[in-house]
Amino acid sequence: MKKYILIGILGLIFVACTAKKAVVVEEVVDMTNFTPELVQGKTIYEAKCGKCHDLPRPAAYTKDKWTPIMNSMAKKAKISDEDRELVYNYVTMNL
Repeated sequence: MKKYILIGILGLIFVACTAKKAVVVEEVVDMTNFTPELVQGKTIYEAKCGKCHDLPRPAAYTKDKWTPIMNSMAKKAKISDEDRELVYNYVTMNL
């Protein structure tokens, strides 16, 4: 009986300690009018931000709401100020 309890506890620890796989919800985006900078911002957004959590649609927030989000999350994602600006320009391009 103790063996089954130990196996159960170890199983829970394993599940709790595994890295979260980010789910990227693909949004159909017409990239024909994207500049190279916007493409780079989108790539950084999906790679760095999507690494830890699900990505909100860029239109989910206003430009004013994105500013503090970007400032806070850039530190956590360990992206440069230049990369933060590229991501900010991508997420706010249609707002």
